[in-house]
Amino acid sequence: IFWLHPDVKSGVIEPNSLQEARTRGFELFFLPWANEDLLTLNPLESYGFSLDERLFVEASYPLALGIALPLLEKAHWLINGEILGIPRGYGAILGGEIPLHRPLMRANLFGVLHAALKAREILIENDDQKTLFYEHLSALLGENLSLFAPLKSCLPNALPLRFKGIRARSLIQALLLEKITSLNGQECLFGFSKPSSVLQSMGYDEDEARELLSVSFLPFGSIEELERIAKILALRYKQIHLYS
Repeated sequence: IFWLHPDVKSGVIEPNSLQEARTRGFELFFLPWANEDLLTLNPLESYGFSLDERLFVEASYPLALGIALPLLEKAHWLINGEILGIPRGYGAILGGEIPLHRPLMRANLFGVLHAALKAREILIENDDQKTLFYEHLSALLGENLSLFAPLKSCLPNALPLRFKGIRARSLIQALLLEKITSLNGQECLFGFSKPSSVLQSMGYDEDEARELLSVSFLPFGSIEELERIAKILALRYKQIHLYS
């Protein structure tokens, strides 16, 4: 096994990482299309896969955002139905020449998946507000806010934020009330606070990971709504920072 992890600067799995795996003789690749904890999008079409290589790509998050699958020959797409609003435990493998989908067809799962995808069609390309939201939030928090992956690598309406000097997961409840999804990047199960495996592979320690919070949101209905949410989040940060 050769571990492929996002680059600290670019926030994505770089082509040279795959090249190193190839020099070691690897021909079977399992890759995420979107990187967990960062919500960045890997440039799959730049990896130059050959017809002799086998590729499996976890594609649930981008599909849920309405992003079209890139054209990759012989790629198999792994889809977690729960992310599309289907009950936990259901999913699919799409593409390729292996008939892995036959048992799923008996349950009409592909029809359910198609309906779920159609229901989530969003004009992301014309309404990606991550840069605008970050600019407003940054104006309120100044040097207390930064990114831990560049905007150009991020999914639509997703931001990998670093909140200076606080445990960022303290902001999760305030975000949930505003219907904003967030990922803290720490293994909170059973009270553990160490970085996730993804962040550990990138070199983050516990003190660094505690400040990180990736957020994902639907496009705001108006600039006034965007400004309101930014002010709420900034105020909550200042309250936590004051007592931390």
